Amino acid sequence: MNVAELRWFLVLADTEHVTDAAAMLHITQPTLSRALHRLEKELGTPLFDRDRHRLHLNPRGEVFQQHVRRALQEISTAEDRIATMLDPQQGTISLAFPHSFGRWLIPELISAYRQQAPTAQFLLHSDAADTVVQSLRDGGSNLIITSPEPADPDLAWHPLCEERLWLAVPAAHPLAGREEVSIADAAAEQFITLRPEFGLRQTTDLLFSRPATPPPSPWKPPRSPPSGAWSPPAWAYPSSPATPAPPNPRASPSSP
Repeated sequence: MNVAELRWFLVLADTEHVTDAAAMLHITQPTLSRALHRLEKELGTPLFDRDRHRLHLNPRGEVFQQHVRRALQEISTAEDRIATMLDPQQGTISLAFPHSFGRWLIPELISAYRQQAPTAQFLLHSDAADTVVQSLRDGGSNLIITSPEPADPDLAWHPLCEERLWLAVPAAHPLAGREEVSIADAAAEQFITLRPEFGLRQTTDLLFSRPATPPPSPWKPPRSPPSGAWSPPAWAYPSSPATPAPPNPRASPSSP
């Protein structure tokens, strides 16, 4: 069983016709038939039901087809990641980030990078901050851009930029019109927040976790003072003793 024969099997499973599949693969019909025979012999069972003119993928073949697709996808991903490691300007970079960064930060960074590496390709994935960090731990992403900075000691991170924090309140609210609002002043207010796995929620909880500052109470109708807060976006990557910190940060994180 080799990778080429597994790819042949997928084409044959899609067409269920040896002649058509062989033509698509640019191989001879006997070559494809022998490869299928070897595959079925190794697995110990037929993968197709045969009649006079066609093949029909049977239940065992359907199971094998599903796993072969996943296996070949993993091999393709591994090839892309290795190519990126060997030459980042030529390979495919798997990049994960929270949803909100997809509207401004990610397009800017990719556009700037493509000026230096015009042939580089990107595989993009957006999700909640916790899921984004987990994708880096699991190897599903080469690097991530997230906020707040990852707390995992096995991940190295580097600041990209910083943003101001804003508090949104109704026009008639006592805090409306102020140039600045302290965390203590806002602590007693009710907030609209996201679930804990989202970066904005983590940033908000972090702000209110300081001593003598209780976390904000959850919002309940009819009162609706929404809040928003951002911490400095950072990009992270798997660290090792030999991994140097990336040079020349655009900005260093500062306390909100």
